[in-house]
Amino acid sequence: MPLFPAAARVVLTGAAGRHGRLVLSLLREEYPQLDVLATDLVPYPQCPVPFVQADLTDSAAAAEVLSGAQGVLHLGAVPGPSGTPPPGVDASWSTKTGISLEKLTSAQVLTNNVASAWNVLEGSARAGVKRVVFSSTLFTMGFTHDPRTYAPPHFPINEATTPLPGESYGLSKLLGEEMASCVARASAATSKPLTVASLRFTNLVYPENEDKLPWAAPTAEKPANVLMWHYTKAHDVARAHILALQTPRLGPNPHHEAFLLSAPTTRFKEATEELLRMFYPNVPLRSGWPLHGNAGVLDCSKARLHLGWRPSTADALK
Repeated sequence: MPLFPAAARVVLTGAAGRHGRLVLSLLREEYPQLDVLATDLVPYPQCPVPFVQADLTDSAAAAEVLSGAQGVLHLGAVPGPSGTPPPGVDASWSTKTGISLEKLTSAQVLTNNVASAWNVLEGSARAGVKRVVFSSTLFTMGFTHDPRTYAPPHFPINEATTPLPGESYGLSKLLGEEMASCVARASAATSKPLTVASLRFTNLVYPENEDKLPWAAPTAEKPANVLMWHYTKAHDVARAHILALQTPRLGPNPHHEAFLLSAPTTRFKEATEELLRMFYPNVPLRSGWPLHGNAGVLDCSKARLHLGWRPSTADALK
């Protein structure tokens, strides 16, 4: 049975963004009985549900939006790393990452995301919210502008892997997860304890970009961070948000659980085993991990087990 089977109030932040709109559409399709309130920093004139324009870095504004809510989908944030790399990193790497980088400074990315996440999480606990779904990122694990500076402690990467963010966006989301744990633990003794699911998803691929796969494989001249080898279809991530909102028990931790989300294959058609030998020869691979073809090295079994999440991309790229 879903966590919110009746006409519960659910607040969706970041609703005007492309992914926010996709999550909103899916939420209305699957749970039309929910009373959804959308919010964003920017206007959304055609929003199909009640909408409030609000700056969530303002705690009073966040509290007003969250009043009466029972569930929250927190997508609102600066959505990626700063185009200005950390000190000591050659700025030319910013043009080679393969993703769009933000024009904001690293400090602006950090302070915006941390402040808004704290206000949403603390405001949710004060409002008696049951569940917050926090849009985190795989970049908590170790995205860096210069791909040569990151190597995970092991493969496959899973939720227990030590996060090693190398810039302020990944750091902001990791701090958001820590704040989620803190606020949820503090609410445990109240009459309305809060639970939080953090979704660490990879690079979103929308339908019009699916035909651009596979990408050209990384080379010694053009390396790519192993986290950038992976992707997830946007609809699959939206679906995970709905599952995380409605799953009654997220896992063994009664307060906060994090989940990795990724397609089971890389963006490349080349054999992953060969790429690992080239770029990560000293990183150990767990015995028994099925590294066949272009299989990925992200272990998403926790999301499958506890959320019932299944990526729609099941086969290797041809």
